[in-house]
Amino acid sequence: MTFKILIVLAAALIIFISFQFFRTRHYIAVGVKMAAEAIPFTREKPDAKIRILIIGDSTVVGTGSADSKLTVAGYLAADYPDAEIVNKGVNGTRTHALIERFSTLQSEHFDLVLIHTGGNDIVNFTSYEDLQKDLPQVLDLANKIGDKVVLLTSGDVGTGLLFPYGTRWIFTVRTKK
Repeated sequence: MTFKILIVLAAALIIFISFQFFRTRHYIAVGVKMAAEAIPFTREKPDAKIRILIIGDSTVVGTGSADSKLTVAGYLAADYPDAEIVNKGVNGTRTHALIERFSTLQSEHFDLVLIHTGGNDIVNFTSYEDLQKDLPQVLDLANKIGDKVVLLTSGDVGTGLLFPYGTRWIFTVRTKK
């Protein structure tokens, strides 16, 4: 009798793991498609009195939004209709990649620099040591080109349904750390 129970439990576990695997692959495919279709909101305004740089990951790009006006950059543009909005968001960006991106902007000047980073570092298991080294460099480069710098990071990545059941707590712990 116990052998039959073990076989049923093993079969249930295999079915569960298979379901989680294919479910996660499906969500990744949906995300890749959304990323390919995303168009970052930007507004060129050579005579603008206010220049805003928004830089970072898919939240800056607006991936998943049906309308780029309904993104962080789009809302900023609505609140500051006379501002130029420079959007340097790239899907999948990790904090380290911002160092190079900021290095190409050192001849620019912005009234506000809005940085959104961290979510991809969490899910890609960037080491905490690397983040402690990279983030001060990013902020230093941002402060050289911006009068005001705002750093935003993700919410609790572990609440994302993309991740297989039973693994989400790992991403919650990484988010909090």
